[in-house]
Amino acid sequence: MKIFFCCRIVLFSVFFSVFSYSFSVAQAKDSVNIGSAKGIIHDSAFNFVLTSATVAVYRDSDSSLLQYSLPNTFGEFSFRSLPVGTALRMVITHVGYKALTKKFSVSKAKPEYEFGKINLLRKAEGDNELSEIVITPVRMNGDTLEFNASAFKLDKNATTEDLLRKLPGFTIWSDGEITFNGKKINSVLVEGKPFMGGDFASATQNLPKDAIQKVQVYQQVNQNNLYDSTTNVNLKLKEDKKMGRFGKVSGGYGTDKRYAADGMMSGFNKKMQVSVVGAVNNINKQANSAQQLIENSSYKGEGASIDYQPNFRMGGLNKPMAAGITFQYDFVPEPNWQNTHRFNSDYFLSGNHALNLSNTSTNRFLGKDSLLVNNSASRNSNTNTSQRLNARYEKNTKKLRFTFSGNVGLNDNQSFNESNAQQERTGAGLISTTESKTEHKQQSKNYNLNLSLQKQEVDYNRTRPRQFTLNYAVGIIDNDGSSMNNTKFRSLADPTLNRDYSRLYEQQDQFSLNNQLSFDYPALKQLIFGKKRIGNINIGISNSIALHNNQYTDKVQDYDTTAKLYRQNNYLTNKRDLDIVNMQPSLNFSKSFSKYLSNRYSKSLSISARVKGQYYYMQHKATQLVQNFVQDYKRFTPEASINYYNYQYGRYSSSYTLSYNQAAGYPQVNHIAPLIDSSNVFYLPKGNRAIRPQTQRSLAFTFNLYGQKS
Repeated sequence: MKIFFCCRIVLFSVFFSVFSYSFSVAQAKDSVNIGSAKGIIHDSAFNFVLTSATVAVYRDSDSSLLQYSLPNTFGEFSFRSLPVGTALRMVITHVGYKALTKKFSVSKAKPEYEFGKINLLRKAEGDNELSEIVITPVRMNGDTLEFNASAFKLDKNATTEDLLRKLPGFTIWSDGEITFNGKKINSVLVEGKPFMGGDFASATQNLPKDAIQKVQVYQQVNQNNLYDSTTNVNLKLKEDKKMGRFGKVSGGYGTDKRYAADGMMSGFNKKMQVSVVGAVNNINKQANSAQQLIENSSYKGEGASIDYQPNFRMGGLNKPMAAGITFQYDFVPEPNWQNTHRFNSDYFLSGNHALNLSNTSTNRFLGKDSLLVNNSASRNSNTNTSQRLNARYEKNTKKLRFTFSGNVGLNDNQSFNESNAQQERTGAGLISTTESKTEHKQQSKNYNLNLSLQKQEVDYNRTRPRQFTLNYAVGIIDNDGSSMNNTKFRSLADPTLNRDYSRLYEQQDQFSLNNQLSFDYPALKQLIFGKKRIGNINIGISNSIALHNNQYTDKVQDYDTTAKLYRQNNYLTNKRDLDIVNMQPSLNFSKSFSKYLSNRYSKSLSISARVKGQYYYMQHKATQLVQNFVQDYKRFTPEASINYYNYQYGRYSSSYTLSYNQAAGYPQVNHIAPLIDSSNVFYLPKGNRAIRPQTQRSLAFTFNLYGQKS
């Protein structure tokens, strides 16, 4: 209980620290004409300091906002860079108190204006009389910092992104990342919900500034680690702006018949969001999802994003096209982390026709004054069409989090390749030539379902906690395909090595079934020892089990030049069945130390270790007896980490992490008993039944520093 209380103090202190950052929209050019002002705010009845008041300075002539600030822990506020010889007006507001207005000016003779002690009068019970409408630019609402959008005058075409650039502490970087007082913003929500997929730009670059009522900044504590938190932003819309639509259509045409066009239309209300988007081009711009197209078809355009730009490293001529639709429905109009009930779905269709011509030359040194040169030319044509449907349902309460998601993918690929190669050797001239033609067709289907259930413990004094996390995933892959490979190899040095291959490959009923179950119980210590501290070390247990079954039917035929027909290749024709069991139980230990001083600093040290083992079983059955084998491995794969976090309020935050990981890499079928395809004369794999797993050990140190003054 003490730990939770301490974290709440830290949470409040993060926002009170913003008093040190005041915003100025007008500064004098000459330092001689710059003044300052300061004071202390008290409660008039009980004489205690008020730390959550809002202090704003306006130019008295036109009521334009110059600066604003929040008092520090001692009720002190200060302003710098105030214009000298100008009539000013200071307005102080606080929830439950009457607004106070003071007119003043800073003179050249006395550029430091002292307000001294300022008393705020409490509102009488039932006192709702408003003698003057006061727009407060910023205020603390509980543990949330709120910026009033109406207090910032911008152009009528300004967007939310333009507004954020005007708010103190906010920085929008060229890659789209947003930070507040040096801390990265983890998410930007609209009315407590992800907006058009959750990307920052979807909200900040499409919503106009005049639709925003408030910009809220708050800390969200990690429920699994109370010493960890993320900084988030929520945009509150005006009541008449909670329904809207926006879109964009663009196109271009240039030299060499190059073109690009895209369009997007989106609409939203209190519960539902829908977006439709499409794009086509021949300048190597390929989108991976409907969300990526929406992010790059926003009101402000592409900006500095590199996610959807021409890829000049792609060879040949490409003609990609893409289209998609996204849908989101919130059963709770204004959700929060303790009450979320949402359904998401999206569909994406993409295709590309690529033509690639290439010429390569490879030199291999065989010895002193001996060189093997391989010159090749190829032509490759590839046509690909894919469809993907995703759906996700989630319901979160204070005690329970439930998520069910699934996706379906369909892919159709056709390719054709022809190549010619010549090999020359120093002193021998041309020694061999190779001509090959390949055709490939494949249709693949994949289906995935995921289920997640997390029980959260609310009563931390319970002797036998009931918190746990359960995850289950199942995936099915069904592939069918065929290919043809014609190869003609001619040796000028030894004609007996001449070979002609004409093979047909059919991959029938390539079926894969994957099941994975994981379970995590972080309160093992409480379950066994009850309320005993045991050195305040947290003990948990987890386990994951993965079951894989893969079935392959490969049918290979060779062309009989005498009979003029294809005959089955009994060596490469093979039916295979692969079963894999992968189990990883783990015993987890962690301990945390923390130290803080309100509104000054917060420091924590976390140590964790996972005593983990791995059992890996692989059985392979095939019609080719050489590929029948069973492998059984047991490995110890521990993990450990040390993390130190230092947050100096209003100055900087830094973190240091030292981590150690050990993992095992297990051999696959082609490493143990491969089948050699003689049509590939330059690749002859070797198998090893005595091959052992590889051990991977890694030691990593990471360091992060965030400055909060610039």
